[in-house]
Amino acid sequence: MTKRVRSSRANEKAYALISILVIGSFAMMFLLGLATTFLTIVRSEGVHHEKSKLLDATESGLDFAIDVLNRAPPTNNTDIVIYDENTSNFPIFDSGISVKVRVTPLQAGGINWTSVSEFSVLQPFPLTPILPNGVSQSSKTEYWRLVEITAKKGLFQKNVRVVLEPQIQPFSKMPLPPVSSMSGTTTSPLFPQAVFANTNLTLGSDLIISKNGTNALKLQSNDSANLSDRAEIDGSLTAKTITGSENASDAPKVTGDLNTNNIEGEVSHPNAPQPFVEPSNISQSPTNSFANLLQLPTTGNTDLKTASYSAKSLDVNSSSTITLPSSPESPTKIYIDSSANLTTINTSGITYGDGALANPLNFQIYYDGVNPIKIVTSSVNSFQGTIYAPRARVEVSGGGDFKGAVLGDVVSFTNRKVEVITDINNSDTNTPTGQNNYTFGMVNRLDSNGRAFYQGYRPVTWQEVSEKLVD
Repeated sequence: MTKRVRSSRANEKAYALISILVIGSFAMMFLLGLATTFLTIVRSEGVHHEKSKLLDATESGLDFAIDVLNRAPPTNNTDIVIYDENTSNFPIFDSGISVKVRVTPLQAGGINWTSVSEFSVLQPFPLTPILPNGVSQSSKTEYWRLVEITAKKGLFQKNVRVVLEPQIQPFSKMPLPPVSSMSGTTTSPLFPQAVFANTNLTLGSDLIISKNGTNALKLQSNDSANLSDRAEIDGSLTAKTITGSENASDAPKVTGDLNTNNIEGEVSHPNAPQPFVEPSNISQSPTNSFANLLQLPTTGNTDLKTASYSAKSLDVNSSSTITLPSSPESPTKIYIDSSANLTTINTSGITYGDGALANPLNFQIYYDGVNPIKIVTSSVNSFQGTIYAPRARVEVSGGGDFKGAVLGDVVSFTNRKVEVITDINNSDTNTPTGQNNYTFGMVNRLDSNGRAFYQGYRPVTWQEVSEKLVD
């Protein structure tokens, strides 16, 4: 009996040991599997991290190529350029990453238009490789560009093809003159409306805007308009969104029509608003250099003629003055260099000659830069003139009057009174038009050979491939 019990206990111990060994084996296998999975995940994360850095590197290489193209657009169809770490100002990447970028005309790169349609589309683009605004392709000049990029680190590499579309006009809607003004033989004015803002129009409290002329007063913003308390427009207003006052008693007033999709706050108006219509694209005017213009001094007191001047900058004040000519038969025009940091015109520094005040078109200011233009009026000194600055913020402030026309990206009136010359669209010989053949900076439309210049390229397709693209 004792032997049988001992034998049974021994068997139980053996079974327990075997069970422990089996369970231990399963546990070891589970831990090994878990460790293998963890290592795989870590390795995968490492690979993903390296590929992500290579993708960032290819995007930086693309940005560099586009920036170079936009500053000096190629016109020769044989141009094939390679950029790498030996190129001036080329981006610096993480240690071990090498990037090479090749830029070539689209067809010279061996890519036909059918192939392009198979790339991933980044932005809508024409189904045929044409230039915008109806400028036709020359058989000798290829404007579209193919950018090929290879980024490599160790065993990893990223290879990308991107097609760039040439842009003759800026990407955003710009309130610029009609296409017909490109010929230089038209009297089409630069101003679609005598007060025109591309992004925002702001009117200060108690401001009164009235018209000077036979045509109806029309103000327009391609996007938004902010009307402060008790501002009054003796005419119509067009803007996608209009913001008024919080209180009905202080509501700004528009005596004419409203064309808008949304009114926020209180705005007094006689008629039901009409829908806002997206403005059509309006192209830029032609340009020549400043070579034939008179150079405007930057300091001191200057007696202006009825002529066109160029200015590196413009700062008019009581110690740096300008005097407009008496009884002018043609306007005085000032073209401000696009690199000017800030343009300030304090009306205390302007003297209008006899007869100069008869027509605000006698004094015209043009600027194609992006920095602000500030007009400061006083109760005894008003401003009379036109300002054409499609990419800049134009601010009119102070306790005086403004009489004329303004076109800017952002237009702000916080002065006392604005009198708009509504007949600016008439065929007045002084009306700012494309005829003058002067604008600024890099806005030339055609070079001496009749080939187009651009304001920028934009990427429209993206393709990643496995094979190395740039050696």
